[in-house]
Amino acid sequence: MCPLKREMWPPPPPPQLAPSIAQRHQVALALRLRPQTAGGHQACVSGGAIRPPCSIKSNGYTEDTSTVIMLILLAGIFLLHLTTVILLLIATIDNAWWITDTMSTDVWGRWVNVGGQWNYTEIPNTNLQDYLHAVQASAVLSCIFSILGLFVFVAQLFTLGKGQRFTFSGVFQLISCLCVMIAASIYADIFHKGEKDGQYGHSFTLAWISFVFSFISSVIYFVLRKKTE
Repeated sequence: MCPLKREMWPPPPPPQLAPSIAQRHQVALALRLRPQTAGGHQACVSGGAIRPPCSIKSNGYTEDTSTVIMLILLAGIFLLHLTTVILLLIATIDNAWWITDTMSTDVWGRWVNVGGQWNYTEIPNTNLQDYLHAVQASAVLSCIFSILGLFVFVAQLFTLGKGQRFTFSGVFQLISCLCVMIAASIYADIFHKGEKDGQYGHSFTLAWISFVFSFISSVIYFVLRKKTE
């Protein structure tokens, strides 16, 4: 008698056949088209059939992430530019370019402490008036160009197309940077030379900090212009 064959349970799955040429073409076409579902995810293709959404991320997700990053970057640039404007205004208006125990002076006037009270006096007329006027004009121009650059930065986000944005803001900030550098350089080179009874005040320091901030913001504007082309 022939021995009985023992049947396996559960029975093994039938062997899978290799996909035909037509099925391969169908899969390739489906991968190229790669349809999206209502949820924004791409559908998976397997065995010539399109299945429900899987773990593949859609292009919309990447675009949303890039948009959020760009908005955060623009907000940071706006705050940097606004900080630069505030520092320029303080450096130009506040009377602390050169200070001593009894005197505090800026590019507009001089405050003298007499009997415990601070009295405002004009800067004495000397042969350095031309240099003083140059410092005053440069400081005022730096504030004007920086404020114009801030307004242009906000306006061009809604009016100009890609490749043209941030150009004018970068130019204005670069001009403002040069103006405040000229003002601080002339003041440091011409005024109070050889005076040991005194030191540069916080307004003079803020002028140089504004120069650094305006230069950094102008470089960022030009870099962003290249990336948005």
